[in-house]
Amino acid sequence: MKPRLYSDIFCIYYLFCLERFIMPRNTLILGQLTRHDVREVFNKSIISSMEFFNKITDTLLAKGLYIRYPNVIISKATDFVKKQSFLTGFLGDKRPSLAQEIATSFHIVFLNSGGKNLMTGFRQVAKSKQIRNYIDRGIKLTDKIIGIFSAHLKEEDVPIPMFWDNMVTDSIEPPISEKLMMFHIGLINTCGAMEYSLMMTLNFRHDLKAKYLLIMAEAGNFAEDGTNIMINKGWFEEPTRLVDRKQLINKTY
Repeated sequence: MKPRLYSDIFCIYYLFCLERFIMPRNTLILGQLTRHDVREVFNKSIISSMEFFNKITDTLLAKGLYIRYPNVIISKATDFVKKQSFLTGFLGDKRPSLAQEIATSFHIVFLNSGGKNLMTGFRQVAKSKQIRNYIDRGIKLTDKIIGIFSAHLKEEDVPIPMFWDNMVTDSIEPPISEKLMMFHIGLINTCGAMEYSLMMTLNFRHDLKAKYLLIMAEAGNFAEDGTNIMINKGWFEEPTRLVDRKQLINKTY
C-alpha cells in the first residue's frame, strides 16, 4: 500500500467542497430532464448528496474543524438604493461592502486554499515534468486569487479564513496515476468556473466585478491548457456530440 499523501482533515474538506459543487449541478441537470425514470435517478442522487453533505458538515462541527463565515455588523435599517454610486468601485468614494460581497470573497479564498493544497500534493509526487510545470502554474494562480480576495477582506477589516495548511504529508510516492491527478485538477477547474460566475452575480461594485472577470479569464486559460495536455496524452474522453450532417452528406454523394 502506498503511503498517504493527504491528512484526514484535507480529505473531509475536499469532500465538503465537492458536495457543494455536486448538489447544484445535479439540480440544474434535473431541470433539463423529461423521462420519469431518469428524473428519479437524479432525485435520489440529490437527496443522497444532501444527506452526505449534512453528515460532512456535522462531522466538521463535532470535531471543531468547521470554518465559519465571518460575523459582520450590518445596518439595521432597510432601505432602497437611490444613487448610482452604489455601483461605484473605481472612482470616487466606495461604499462599504455588502454582506454577500464579503461572503463571496471569503468563499473564494477558502475554495482556492483547498485547490492549492490538492495541487501541492500532486506536485510533490508527479513524475512528468510537463505535468509538474502545469501544476506549478496552478499553485501560482491560486496564490494570486487568494491574494486578490484576501486584500478585499482586509480592506473591510474582516478576518481571513484559516488556510488548509499542513494537510499534505511528506510522501513522494504517487498514490494515484497522473491521469487521475489531471482529472481532479480538471474537476476543481470546473468547480471554480461555476463558483466564480455565480459569485460575480452577487457582487455589485464595479471593482469587485472586475476582480472576478480577471480571475475567470486566467482560470479559463489554465483549464484549457490542462485539457490540451489530457488530449495530447489520450486521456480526455469526448463528451456526447451531435451527428455531423455535413459529413453524412459528403458520404452520400
